[in-house]
Amino acid sequence: MAASDNLSVRLFHGTNADLKPGDWVDPKYSKAVDEEQEPDYKVAHATTDILHAAGHGSRVYEVNPSSEQMQWEGSHYVSGEGFQVKGEVSPDEIRAKIREAT
Repeated sequence: MAASDNLSVRLFHGTNADLKPGDWVDPKYSKAVDEEQEPDYKVAHATTDILHAAGHGSRVYEVNPSSEQMQWEGSHYVSGEGFQVKGEVSPDEIRAKIREAT
């Protein structure tokens, strides 16, 4: 069973990179998110908040979780394996979310 089978929410990743479906959002070095984790470990980030993702780059992608995803602070997910790109989110969908939020 894939990790995405157990997750009933959409995950998004914002970046300036030009990604295609099937590409991977690779883990990068990150600072520790809590006292129990060592700094300088590699993780990839995703969020259920499309507007938060939009704040991290000019493009937003819907991504599938890896088998190692874990929840962190409610709507944010980190993965030591990365996230696989499903596709780019249209600017119209992002604009609609902005209108809903205002």
